[in-house]
Amino acid sequence: LEPAQIIALARIKRAAAIVNGEMGIIDPAVAQAIVGAADEIIAGSHHDHFPVDTYQTGSGTSSNMNMNEVLGLLATKSHGATVHPNDHVNASQSSNDVFPTSVHIAVTGALLRDLIPSLEHLATALEAKAALWKTAVKAGRRHREYTSLRGQTPGAGLNLGCGQPEGVAQLVQNVRALAPPVPVQGQVKPGPLVQFHQAAGL
Repeated sequence: LEPAQIIALARIKRAAAIVNGEMGIIDPAVAQAIVGAADEIIAGSHHDHFPVDTYQTGSGTSSNMNMNEVLGLLATKSHGATVHPNDHVNASQSSNDVFPTSVHIAVTGALLRDLIPSLEHLATALEAKAALWKTAVKAGRRHREYTSLRGQTPGAGLNLGCGQPEGVAQLVQNVRALAPPVPVQGQVKPGPLVQFHQAAGL
């Protein structure tokens, strides 16, 4: 799996442990041990213990159980008593909820932290280049017709910056188009842990 999805799975297990502990489904001390183990994975440790490929069964059972086993082992070491991967780490959960939710969390993070800021940076850079290149003339296919349409002297050639505003406008539109899907991607499947979204800390 991609590191972002490994971290997303750990966030889900962390949130589930908090809720399970508060509801008395598992012992609070066990829940705290799971939270601590999940924090290590969220911080980037132990990712080499997730060898399962992205291509697996549709419900993602293999990766869900992989996370349960790793967290169970780490939590057992810190707790000093057995933290069971299924009875404790996976309590109140199903792969059918956990794995799709991890995809939503990972995609939401990628949109907010990577894609949207990158597009905004690119738009700003292109605006600066448009100003920088406004006197640089280039030759291009059908430039005579294009310059006439833009009110320039026919045959004078295109300046390198004249096409940049259109590109910037398209990027800005794309960023705006990405904004509505973010809340949708951030939604989680309504499994038995109805308080998940409060405990996830996203």
